[in-house]
Parts: sequence; C-alpha cells; structure tokens
Amino acid sequence: LAGETLGGLASRIQGRILRAADEGWDEAILTWNGMAATAPALLVQPETAQEVSAVVRFARDHGLRLSVKGGGHHIAGVSIAERGLALDMSRMREVEVDPDRRIARVGPGCRLQDVDRATQEHGLATVLGFVSIVGVAGLTLGGGLGYLTRRFGWTVDNLLEVEMVTADGRIRRTSRDENPDLFWALRGAGANFGAVTRFTFQLHPVGPTRPIGGRNPVDPT
Repeated sequence: LAGETLGGLASRIQGRILRAADEGWDEAILTWNGMAATAPALLVQPETAQEVSAVVRFARDHGLRLSVKGGGHHIAGVSIAERGLALDMSRMREVEVDPDRRIARVGPGCRLQDVDRATQEHGLATVLGFVSIVGVAGLTLGGGLGYLTRRFGWTVDNLLEVEMVTADGRIRRTSRDENPDLFWALRGAGANFGAVTRFTFQLHPVGPTRPIGGRNPVDPT
C-alpha cells in the first residue's frame, strides 16, 4: 500500500498503526502458540467501535486479508492473518459494571482477570474460563466454560448482548431481541461473523473472596 493510502486510514483513527520496524510490533503480534505464529503486513490498534468500522471498511476496499486479535490464545493462531491486516483489540480493555442490574459491559481486548477484578468489587461474577490471562473474546465466541459452569451454565448462556462490526463495516447490536439470528450464531460458533467491539454479560452473586493456598477461591458446585 502506498504511503498516502495508509495516511488516509491514519486520518480516520486515533489508535496506533504499526509495521514491522515500529516500536511495539513484536509484542503486538505475539500469540500464545509459537508453533502457529505468523506475521501480518500491518497491524492496527483501534480504540472505539467507530475505528474498528473504519479499519474493516479499509480492508474491504483494498482487498486485504483481515484478522482480529483479542487475547491471542487460539491454538491455531487465527488471530493473525499472514501478510494481511491484523486488528489488535488490546486498547479496548474497559469493563463497566452495573451492580444494580447485575450486568457487565466488557471490551474485546479484556482478559478474564480484568473482568473478575472489576466484578468482584461488587461481589459479582460471570462464567469465564480457568486461566486469568486468556482473552474474553475468544473464550466467549467459542462457547466458554469455567469454574462457575455447573452453577450458571456456559459463558454464552450468560451473554446478553454483543456489539460488533460486520464485514460491510456496519456497527450492529445483537441480542435475543435485536438481530437474533446473528446473536444465535455468535453464541459458540466462532469468530467469522464480524469483529466484536463489546460484550454484555449477566452477573451473579459470587464472593468476593481471596485465594487460599494458591487454589481458585470459587466453589464450582
């Protein structure tokens, strides 16, 4: 891509655009499974849903392979499209807890520990996985199970709403009442339906507790 083409993208977003020689590149493209590691030609770190939309439209307009990285823990390394454009969601890591409604709005760059830390301040939790550094997005879109599964179901059973950008660049909200077919597909079918920009989870009274003897403090029974 020509420099002016990338300049056009840069003018539409506040997040970082990285190439191989830039500081932070190695960390940004790092994935958990080194045997499946690949490198994109370009990586963008958006900060809002509107910026994700701009990147998706850019990739579509220029015929670029596009991938989305949340935690980077997929065993096959699908979060990085080789020689393509990678969306790194690490700057979208906010957690907003509404203790009265018992819901949490979670950014796609969050790790499990980010959500647990925020919800436990209110004695609440949702069903997440077993390893604190795993990304929320991949876990959720794959179904998700964890310590609370036997009490409250799978992660997707506790998913109330998803905000996402589809391949046409549109920002859509999906739930049981809005775009229900797409919401159904997102609940365990994987990451091929768009780039999620926010999850909304149901919370349950659990804790707060402290780890004892290094063991997980939540009783899954």
